[in-house]
Amino acid sequence: MQVIELLARRVLSKSLLSKIYREAKYVSLEFTGCGYFFTVSHPDLPARRIVCHEPEVWGIADGVKSGFIIFIENGELTIECYDAEDKNVLLGYRDQDVIISSSEEV
Repeated sequence: MQVIELLARRVLSKSLLSKIYREAKYVSLEFTGCGYFFTVSHPDLPARRIVCHEPEVWGIADGVKSGFIIFIENGELTIECYDAEDKNVLLGYRDQDVIISSSEEV
């Protein structure tokens, strides 16, 4: 939720973010070998494509740094978590205590 808040708050209202947190339906989790795509759906999400990549948002857990991008399209929201330092984001990464930070916090 912290990644969604940091990246999507400029394009989604607070009330819609709250609805997504409470009501979104799981769609998929696709592991790529160096990261993952996690997708949820909600009928109030926009149909038009929106890419949320600012501010820079990254996470760190167990010595692995990751970056995040959000894609919104056709009523779905996808979080991409990718390797930010040539250390693969392993399958269990999202279950760890990932410390999230952003360029806005500097």
